[in-house]
Amino acid sequence: MAFTPLRVGHKLINQCCNALVPRISIFKIQHASISGKTMRTEQVEKPKPWPYKERGYSNLQAYFDYTTKRLDDNSKVILVEGLPCIGKTEVAKGLAEELGMKHFPMVTMDSYYINAYGYDMRKLDPQIPSHLRSFSLEDFIKNPSDDRTPILQFTMFYQKLFQYIDGLAHLLNTGQGVILERSVYSDLVFFETLFALKHVDRWERKGYYEWRDIALPELMKPHLVVYLDASPATVEENLKRRGKGEEKHINKNFLEILDKNYKEQFLQTISEHAEVLVYDWNTPGDPEIIVEDIETIDFDRFDILDPKMGDWRLKEEWDWNEKRYNFTHGSSRAILANGLLHHYTESTPRLNWTAQEALVMNKIIESAPGMKYETGYNVDQGDNILFKTKDHTPFVRDQH
Repeated sequence: MAFTPLRVGHKLINQCCNALVPRISIFKIQHASISGKTMRTEQVEKPKPWPYKERGYSNLQAYFDYTTKRLDDNSKVILVEGLPCIGKTEVAKGLAEELGMKHFPMVTMDSYYINAYGYDMRKLDPQIPSHLRSFSLEDFIKNPSDDRTPILQFTMFYQKLFQYIDGLAHLLNTGQGVILERSVYSDLVFFETLFALKHVDRWERKGYYEWRDIALPELMKPHLVVYLDASPATVEENLKRRGKGEEKHINKNFLEILDKNYKEQFLQTISEHAEVLVYDWNTPGDPEIIVEDIETIDFDRFDILDPKMGDWRLKEEWDWNEKRYNFTHGSSRAILANGLLHHYTESTPRLNWTAQEALVMNKIIESAPGMKYETGYNVDQGDNILFKTKDHTPFVRDQH
């Protein structure tokens, strides 16, 4: 069984990844799977997207609405990865537009702190003890040694996890492919960088990998990773030009460790399961070149025992329905969330509240608009709870 660790895009520089170069194999594909707008000569009729955000997807609905009837060659998960400030957003948006896919922007702490009703929970900070207050990426950049750094990194993992699940739910309910900027799979490169710089300790690192072991096996791995490669020196210059005040604290040492971790830990591992395209992005190129390369990849060429694309070779229709249910239904998502949130241990005190702190925090949090009950059940926020049951909770963003 042939194994190719890394697929290389047209604009790969020879020096971008010395650790990977001896293992690189370039090959030519004879026909395409994904197709861009210019390659799609005719529109194939498909069933309408399932309104999963409004109706969810229950066991009963699974008997009447099968999943694979909406899937086609463009029903793929694509990740756009790379160091900060190199143009990932522009590339991800461009690919989504050309390939007819849904773009998921990079996760920020806004999606964590702003609840489903638009209330920013950071407004509660004056009522909260200082060590429990909100902590953003901007705060971390200014003071990476803050005791809230570990919980920030765990929160980012949590946010990326459920954004990825959102992407899978969208794909399986609509048939539309998804493109994500960064992902839960690459999140470890940031945690390992923090560990190398001693901003998190070994017990927090152990807990982080336990979270990964709980969560990642529940997912379906991406089909393709597009990695935009730029040197730490280029990123430093880009950050200076962007001119965000807090980013002046990002130093070259941090970027060099992050770059090394990306190439040695993420790319090597994910390439066992997904196709990987790497591009020299020190000078941003044309996303059209990436589209052309994507169109040459045959995602169906792997045999049944090959780990690549293995998550997407399900045997029965009901297997697809089960995956769709797990990624869509509120209770299934809650089980995973609770499994993570209750996994902290006494050996990681910076990740835990005391019982007294929990009582205080819960009281303050529940006082905020839309936080007294689960999303969709807050009458004071205009929710209509008539005929609603917990078992039929529709797809909602998870909030904790």
